[in-house]
Amino acid sequence: MSTSNLSPGAAYTMWWVIFNNPEFCVGGCGEDDFSNAAVNASVFFADGEVIGSNGLGNFSAQVGIGQLPSPNQVELGNGLFNPLTAEVWNVVRDHGPASSDPALLNAQLTTFNGGCTLTPRVDSFKLSTADFESINLTENSQVYLSLTKRVSHNN
Repeated sequence: MSTSNLSPGAAYTMWWVIFNNPEFCVGGCGEDDFSNAAVNASVFFADGEVIGSNGLGNFSAQVGIGQLPSPNQVELGNGLFNPLTAEVWNVVRDHGPASSDPALLNAQLTTFNGGCTLTPRVDSFKLSTADFESINLTENSQVYLSLTKRVSHNN
């Protein structure tokens, strides 16, 4: 996924947000559906990088059925199970300026809250995508929805 207008020198991560059974979402999939077991939602790490001077980010990840990264990179759920019908979002998270400390930089590039003083969690996202076009986040959330896509056998 290619992004632009990111902060040069900052660490960013991309996260999979998957609603395996979007037909059970209420009024379009969103944060209120994370607790709905019928939706079978998952949120987990996809990729991370330090942004260059041009402000462009190029995130790359793939996910297989039931595959998850390490446990500290899973915020919710058990992965992708319905690839032909799941609603899949890619969320990009800003972790602030990349640290010169290798351990902190690793945390910034591989965990949800690495290097962040603000600690929003999956259950505090303010996401609303009933029509796949709108999103509402709190002003200081440091979480950006950059791509929304419904995966289907026609795509």
